[in-house]
Amino acid sequence: MKQIRVEPGDIVIPVLGLTGAGKSTFINRAVGRDVVPVGHTLDSCTQEISCVPCPCPNGNNRRIIFIDTPGFDNSSGDDERTLQHIAEWLARAYRKKTTIAGIIYLHEISLTRYAYSKAVIDIINRLCGDGSLTNVILATTKWDDVQVEAEGQQREKQLQVRWKHMLDHGSTMTRFCGTQQSALNIVELILQNHPIGSLQIQQEMGRNHKSFSETEAARTLRKGPHWRHWDRLKSKFLRF
Repeated sequence: MKQIRVEPGDIVIPVLGLTGAGKSTFINRAVGRDVVPVGHTLDSCTQEISCVPCPCPNGNNRRIIFIDTPGFDNSSGDDERTLQHIAEWLARAYRKKTTIAGIIYLHEISLTRYAYSKAVIDIINRLCGDGSLTNVILATTKWDDVQVEAEGQQREKQLQVRWKHMLDHGSTMTRFCGTQQSALNIVELILQNHPIGSLQIQQEMGRNHKSFSETEAARTLRKGPHWRHWDRLKSKFLRF
């Protein structure tokens, strides 16, 4: 993909989520054509962070720049590297005075890895900080895979409980229904708010010059059960 440079005035929106949540599909639908590859396995199709331009849906001359990110994936043990790549990109953006308009977090509605997804949402919470949560959209995806609407509604209620802290601090929960209009409606939810001054992890790394490992998001990741599992495995292999 052609390298896109973020320019002053661009509306920058990182898209985050677990592997397979539909991040690339969301971006393709919003843009109106296939601009990023879509994975069909449990392996993350997006390996590097890339900037994807999209015309602004409200008709002005500014560009939307989606930040396509690698997915969090507890089967690979690479979550620390994934989070570090995202954190370093955000820190560089802060130093360049790039404003983040908001964050879209995508979550597959039929996902059953509740403990792992809870750990990831805790990391996203620490990455953003409570003061930025009003500009975070929590969008459920892959509703076509839900056979019974009542089952999907029940999962939404469960997620409302799991996402209570973020929702209480102003985050918006909605559905991504797989269409361009649905994607643009989610973008509009961000455009209705003032841009984020700075995310918590940007303040930590960009302003306070902390290392990635010293950030609250990294500390939260290391507390997660999946990270401790992979850390034990790595320690075991290093002994041989």
